[in-house]
Amino acid sequence: MKTWQRYWLYAAVTFFSIHLVRDLMQDLRIHNILSNTLVKQDLSKTPSWYWQVFNTYLIGTSEILLALYCFKKRRFGFAGFLTIAIAILFIVVWLFYWIFL
Repeated sequence: MKTWQRYWLYAAVTFFSIHLVRDLMQDLRIHNILSNTLVKQDLSKTPSWYWQVFNTYLIGTSEILLALYCFKKRRFGFAGFLTIAIAILFIVVWLFYWIFL
């Protein structure tokens, strides 16, 4: 595994772990500096469970599990590139939500 790939996986695990904890605190209505960062009032007609399941649990958990799989196998491979694709998807969905909804 190349150095940049290892750094990418560390960054992905760190970011998505923090994001998962932050969203869990929001779901449990725990208010602090982490859970109140980048919060926007949802004016869309999309059900809230859709954003919670898709954005938090599905994307975040799959990103963490794929990165841990790459660490365990000591190989970046398809799973590593999939983490990059998921992160790009996450950014696109977040920008769509932040700008248009």
